[in-house]
Amino acid sequence: KDGKLEALNRTIAFHADGKANFLSVESRGKATRDYALSQLQEAFEAVDPRFFGLFEDEKGVRDLVYEIRGKSTGNAKARAGAKAWKDVTELLRRRFNDAGGDIGHLDDWGMPQHHSMEKVGKVSKDKWVSDIIGKLDRKYYTKSDGQLMSDAELTAFLGEAYETIATGGLNKLSETGLRISGARANRGNASRQIHFKDGEAYLEYQRQYGDRSLWEIMVHHLESISKDIALVETYGPNPDHVFRSILDEVTSETATANPQRAGRVKRLANSTENLYNFISGKTQPIANPHIARWSDNIRNWLVASRLGSALLASFSDLGTMYLSAKVTNLPMNQLFRNQLEAMDPTNRTELAR
Repeated sequence: KDGKLEALNRTIAFHADGKANFLSVESRGKATRDYALSQLQEAFEAVDPRFFGLFEDEKGVRDLVYEIRGKSTGNAKARAGAKAWKDVTELLRRRFNDAGGDIGHLDDWGMPQHHSMEKVGKVSKDKWVSDIIGKLDRKYYTKSDGQLMSDAELTAFLGEAYETIATGGLNKLSETGLRISGARANRGNASRQIHFKDGEAYLEYQRQYGDRSLWEIMVHHLESISKDIALVETYGPNPDHVFRSILDEVTSETATANPQRAGRVKRLANSTENLYNFISGKTQPIANPHIARWSDNIRNWLVASRLGSALLASFSDLGTMYLSAKVTNLPMNQLFRNQLEAMDPTNRTELAR
């Protein structure tokens, strides 16, 4: 009776009943990310079976960032690792563009930067702009006529970036409380609007205003572009618009055909839209990072506590956890022991984190 709405729902997220004969956005995104991670792992370990130990060494991280940004360090392992990273990210960029995306190729692009909302928010706009402006590659900051931005124009541009980072995107909310976004096809270009002039400038900024490790930044980038690939491959270059159009059409059609079920149809349409917003990352920005981390732990525990015999299904993203364990030299048996302990409802230590 609600067939088309249910079918639309299944295009978004995985359903364990096996009724869908197509990949959802969620499943497609995870498959793409896992493939990218596997390619990266193979390439890294082909260089050296102990390559992941490099991420624990400050000099190793520096050399890898320098090599990714095109500066020779004499570290053959870092140079080979940089090539592996560039090959994988270029593969994903091309796949995104093949599906209708628009991420231009930058010869000296290395990796995305991470901004800590908490750290940036603790300083004034003037302080943040002053700290970052000297680290940027000015040739990328041009006006519509091709002329370079003046100091005042670049300062204004960075001021807007500060507002977005420091508020976690609260300055870009729609009337519904969701993030305003343009075509997904162009989002990759927007994420490159902070251009550091070299690897040292990048590392200095990360030390001052980041709170993720290099490996975490890499994995997050692969996850983010994989999700964007899944959305564009499923719904086209402007998935938000296409999804909204389809949802409105099938909701109206279903309610008109079954007026007595209009209430149920509206509830299903709302839940479908909420699911899309969650999977596509259009949820409300984080207001408090500490509460967000606590909520994640609570949600994971609640899900695990209801799985029963399907316990192993709760070990989501095992590939990511496996590689992260290698980065920190965590034995596999300890990894699984930690997961089991996190699911133990009597484990208050995990809930307190």
